[in-house]
Amino acid sequence: MSKVKDFVGSILGLAIFGLGLYLLWNTFQFASSLYLKPPAEVLGVDPKKSLDVNNAGSELFKIVIQSLGLILMSIVASIIAQLGIKMYSTNRMPPEIKELKILNPVKRVLGMGKATEETVDADEIDYSDAKS
Repeated sequence: MSKVKDFVGSILGLAIFGLGLYLLWNTFQFASSLYLKPPAEVLGVDPKKSLDVNNAGSELFKIVIQSLGLILMSIVASIIAQLGIKMYSTNRMPPEIKELKILNPVKRVLGMGKATEETVDADEIDYSDAKS
């Protein structure tokens, strides 16, 4: 590996990690704006009028959909940040290190079992599928 590749890969890894952190920050900002509103305002309930069940039900459905979107956004942002850290650490490794043990938490996050540990060749990591 050349010094230029190491430097560019490290900078790119840090930039992708920063993007992942920014996306996580935006996710938490959206969550706080969603969940810090009073329930009457979120459900569209006016205390001076009778309860419109259809309107309140549709607003509740919107909240459920937004909550699922928040979960998806946080998972995607975490994976992007993890990719940036992998790129940074791989390009900062001395050339004599040939194997890299990576903890893959995706199975655990998705409820498909325990997190698995993978051993990969440090020179053969392909980042081409990391399109944003």
